Amino acid sequence: MLCRTRVAWLVATSGVTLPKWVTREEGTVGTHTWRMFFECQNNNNNNNNDINKINKNNNITTTATMRPSAWHDLALHPCSDSAIITFVCEIPKGTRAKMELMKEEVHNPLAQDVHRKKPGKPLRFFTYGDIPFNYGFAPRTWEDPTELDADTRCHGDGDPIDVVHLGGRPAVTGAVQAVRVLGVLGLIDEGETDWKIIVEPYGDPHAYGSLANVPQELREGIVKWFREYKTTDGKGRNELTHGGEIRGVEDAMHVIGVCARQYENLISGTTKNPGYWLR
Repeated sequence: MLCRTRVAWLVATSGVTLPKWVTREEGTVGTHTWRMFFECQNNNNNNNNDINKINKNNNITTTATMRPSAWHDLALHPCSDSAIITFVCEIPKGTRAKMELMKEEVHNPLAQDVHRKKPGKPLRFFTYGDIPFNYGFAPRTWEDPTELDADTRCHGDGDPIDVVHLGGRPAVTGAVQAVRVLGVLGLIDEGETDWKIIVEPYGDPHAYGSLANVPQELREGIVKWFREYKTTDGKGRNELTHGGEIRGVEDAMHVIGVCARQYENLISGTTKNPGYWLR
């Protein structure tokens, strides 16, 4: 079995606290066996103190000596500014392999998604082309498949909320960053609610600062990608809410709040666990 380790913690921006994790890869990249786990750097006492402080402030029960879950053991908001959230990169900009969090597996590693309904369950790739942005999720969120969304009138897709990262450079799979929320795009994917939170790197001197400053061409490119990307797989266009308009930060924060509440209901047992690993 091949194991590779690299540092996953990236952000040292003033006012933001994130744990210093490393990623450990097991299996072979490009096969069904590949998994990426997160691990604490336990030989660093300052890091242990940091992660335990983060956990205490955010009601997270995992300690620094455990193999953490990027879904459960990162704070949604890594600082006091509610418009700053934590981003975990699954799919780097300019790539095609569809990586995602494994909700049902112990410690929720990252792995390449598969076509579950096809013989042999082949690995999934974006046939439409290279993804034009970094893509991942926000921890401690969940789109509840039993709850009807007030805007889309569809149930959630059962995943953490998706995040579209507009940083100029490709991130790496497993990267953990603090990002600023700019807006939200509503997608109905095969009858399920699938919100896309639009963000940019927090503290970037070249940041847009607001959705209004994001170039129209870039916004149109995001909308086109999500509307069209399944058409090369023989499927129809995805349906978008609000006529395909990317809504502003207030709408985005509302959606994040709803998905954070749905996650807490899942963790508390208020909503029945469909079979996920929840620690």
